[in-house]
Amino acid sequence: MRKIGRDELRKLLEDALGQAMRSANDAPDNQSKSAKFVECLTNKFRDYYSTDDLIVRVASKGNPREFLHDISICQVEEISGPVNEVEIDRVVSVLWQIEVEMSDTGSEAMHDLNKLRAGAVDSDKMFVVSKSWSDTTNLTWLTEQVLGIAEHQTGRLFVAFIAHPADWGDSDASVDLLGYPYI
Repeated sequence: MRKIGRDELRKLLEDALGQAMRSANDAPDNQSKSAKFVECLTNKFRDYYSTDDLIVRVASKGNPREFLHDISICQVEEISGPVNEVEIDRVVSVLWQIEVEMSDTGSEAMHDLNKLRAGAVDSDKMFVVSKSWSDTTNLTWLTEQVLGIAEHQTGRLFVAFIAHPADWGDSDASVDLLGYPYI
């Protein structure tokens, strides 16, 4: 199974953000714009893993196959159902668990961080937040929380900072990407 390198991950994020910015111009609110970003990022991950020999499912919000996180990327095997001859997915391993939180409140961020902490310790994880979290006070708090997850994590852990949807008209699609423990 291919691992996405740090530079590849930044490019994947920037491409998804740029696509969301272009296609969400008429979105009625920031929540709709954020949902568009999740959709675009989901599709970028789906494209990335589409050439792997193993069956990989990428599920996200708004998708009937949503699985625990805003975006979940899992290796699955298809098995037959117990009664019908319907193929169903059984998760073999979790590759990525991703949460996207554009709110600037600690309670909303902690809700998503708790979901990441409760997830598989060997999967890669990413928390995508608005760049407002990169100011000194917020970054200190966020770093403390992320390090609390990282100390129990064997997979890689990233925090990506993107422009808040309210600022998309005045921003470019750049992404600041931090890896813990400092990868």
